[in-house]
Amino acid sequence: MVRSSLKVMPAFLVAGVLSVSGQAAPTPLTPERLARLLSGWQAVGVLPASIEPVQIALPAGRPTGSGSALSTRIDPNAQQVQFTADAQQAVYVRDGSVYVYELKTGFSRHLAWGRTARLASGGGAVLVGDGNSFRAHDIGSGRSIFIGWGKDAWISGDGRKALLQEESSVSVVDVADGRRRHLGWGMGAGISFDGKIALTGDGRSFSAVETDTGRSRFIGWGTSAVLAADGAMALIERSGAFDSVDLATGRSRHLAWGKTAALSRDGKTALVGDGRSFSVVDVGPGSSWFLTWGTSGLLSEDGTTALVGDGRSVRAFDTATRRDRFLGWGDAVALSADGSKAVLRSNGWLDVVEVPKPLAAK
Repeated sequence: MVRSSLKVMPAFLVAGVLSVSGQAAPTPLTPERLARLLSGWQAVGVLPASIEPVQIALPAGRPTGSGSALSTRIDPNAQQVQFTADAQQAVYVRDGSVYVYELKTGFSRHLAWGRTARLASGGGAVLVGDGNSFRAHDIGSGRSIFIGWGKDAWISGDGRKALLQEESSVSVVDVADGRRRHLGWGMGAGISFDGKIALTGDGRSFSAVETDTGRSRFIGWGTSAVLAADGAMALIERSGAFDSVDLATGRSRHLAWGKTAALSRDGKTALVGDGRSFSVVDVGPGSSWFLTWGTSGLLSEDGTTALVGDGRSVRAFDTATRRDRFLGWGDAVALSADGSKAVLRSNGWLDVVEVPKPLAAK
């Protein structure tokens, strides 16, 4: 159940006072009654008892900085928050379940049982894992299909294919019918938006694999890698430096120093961090510029917006103009594909805020 400053217990709410069973006569806990008792709270919803107890929408968020808070807050215990492509919904994990949060209404609905969730960036599919196996779920209908047993899995942006990491091998699975193709031995590292290119590795090197044919090409040595959503290039990290690799030709060149990197969907913009600061890199010419000091960073899929936090506050940056603005206190948890909405965690709350556009210093 949703936790807040008002605890909802297995009890009856009578005249605004919680009383345990036996101390007061039961009173029907209807949405209308709760709405009357909890003045100032936004909305109340009830999910089937077999899935979830009474759900109470959290109070409206206040502006946390230059960004304006939307009308509702996400469950404060939510983890792995991700926006859908249209930024009208968010998917999150809480207490062994996966939920879909509707930004317009402030309601959350149960989607599936699971510990992990990976959302298809351009579609309505969610890959849910329980620690031993994975299923793909359709957000709209709730229908699901078993993907397979494994340790990790990735879903393509269009939601049509999944990359499954089994015990010591990697397979690609068709989400529509569950058909599987073995791609090779090693570990999975990512799959392109259209599902045609998969990135695999063995802990020391990486290869790009065509999922339709199984043909593989060695692309470089390294310990971590990021695949561009269009499948045309990848970033490989080795000894604190990132190389960009053209997957068609296999040519690589040094791009930037750092330990973490995020790529825009078209692979043209990268946000690279070294643990203390972040830089924006124009991948084509390889030019980079220092952005700001910080310990955590997010890049929108369209590459236009970056969020950087220092553990206390978050600033939003326009990656083209380098203009920035204070967004709010806390840590950045999620950023929509177009950079228009963000989720900030502060003082135990998860606030959805709108990122002001265009960005200007303030």
